[in-house]
Amino acid sequence: MELILIALMLFGGAIGIASQKVSFGDQIKNEAMISEGIRIEDRAPELLQSFTKARSPIVLSQPEDVKEELKFTPIPVKKSDEDPPKILAGSAIIMDMETDYVIFEKNSHEQFPIASISKIITALVAEENLSSDYEIVVSQQAINTEGGTGKLNVEERFFAKELIDLMLISSSNDAAVQVAIEISGGTESFSELMNQKVKSFGLSDSNFVEPSGLSAKNVSTSFDIAQIADSTFGESDIWNILGRSEMDAESIDGKIHHLKNTNQIINDPRIISGKTGFTNEAGGTLVVVAELGIEKRKMIFVILGSEDKFGETVMLLDWVEENFDLSLNRR
Repeated sequence: MELILIALMLFGGAIGIASQKVSFGDQIKNEAMISEGIRIEDRAPELLQSFTKARSPIVLSQPEDVKEELKFTPIPVKKSDEDPPKILAGSAIIMDMETDYVIFEKNSHEQFPIASISKIITALVAEENLSSDYEIVVSQQAINTEGGTGKLNVEERFFAKELIDLMLISSSNDAAVQVAIEISGGTESFSELMNQKVKSFGLSDSNFVEPSGLSAKNVSTSFDIAQIADSTFGESDIWNILGRSEMDAESIDGKIHHLKNTNQIINDPRIISGKTGFTNEAGGTLVVVAELGIEKRKMIFVILGSEDKFGETVMLLDWVEENFDLSLNRR
């Protein structure tokens, strides 16, 4: 009996707690022991030992060589009071690709015609529906497309990859129309696939009626375009293509088409890819992916409705580089 009293004092009612932890089968066993004249105190040492084991802490240790320091990518931090340049574009946005942080915007959720930036969506749909070695024959309908000709010939044959290259680098409208015809039989039905593609990114402020961007009804926002670029960069080959200043595309018939990028600032060492656009209704449009700072931080710049899309983009690039801490591992 003294053993029981000592146990209660040391463990704060250990026997009572232990009795709550034992199984229902153990409770029946104890009741049977009592009915047979076996005293609980006779089992006290055994119960105390069992309870002590149950109370022993479980120590989880991690070897020093597998511990990793959590890494945190900081947002770009402004280090001066200099205001952003006064751009005249109708809409613009600068988005950090490392953190998705928007460091500048102007009417970024307002819809504008986007002209040939539309071809980015056309190319994304084409990637999903045509293998790179799929053979395409150029039609008269495509050749009749207004403006931005890739100097294609009726009945000229291309593999899909070369025709898409031609559409993106030289912004060929006839190539864009031929891609749409090949996939959907026409531009109107193809635009439905374009709209579905944009909605797959969770975006609702973009709408397309044809594949080339000639129509002012092809509208989007600088925010939507930045989101599309952010979602597809590194995933789609189109950004590698749009990073080329010039290239040759050869038709299956052996004709060489020399392509020169319509992006006049593609050779700026900070810019790694981008797509231009222009119509009278849309004005100048441009999206570029740039690497800024010593650590080459990736950022997206979008300009819509501009009379000087290249100049205004360079102004924004300079402002960011000169006025923000762009380090990726700031402590």
